[in-house]
Amino acid sequence: MRKITGQQISLFFMMFTLILVLGIGTAYGLLGSLPLGDFRGVTLVFGAVVFIYLWAFAVYRLFLRLMPLQEGELAEGSRGEFAAQVNILFYLMLFNSLIRTHFLPVPLMRLVYLALGA
Repeated sequence: MRKITGQQISLFFMMFTLILVLGIGTAYGLLGSLPLGDFRGVTLVFGAVVFIYLWAFAVYRLFLRLMPLQEGELAEGSRGEFAAQVNILFYLMLFNSLIRTHFLPVPLMRLVYLALGA
């Protein structure tokens, strides 16, 4: 495994910032005007987490459509290596905690794997 470069990290964090803005904005836009009473904060945070992951799936799939992963040996500095390293960042920063913690029940994990392209 090669070192992840600054360009790859920068692209990932730009997409991650977009995901956060879209997720929090969607949660506030859809749930912010509801009369939630004492559970307003909890509902908004839970909604934001759900929408952040939904937007993460969408942005990740769009990234894979624009820069598909290649099989086999990847040349150093190639487009395929760039896509693979950004894919690793998505997995480590977003999806590993969702998949490997067994937080979600098994029937929902199927939907997560389908959203990731399995």
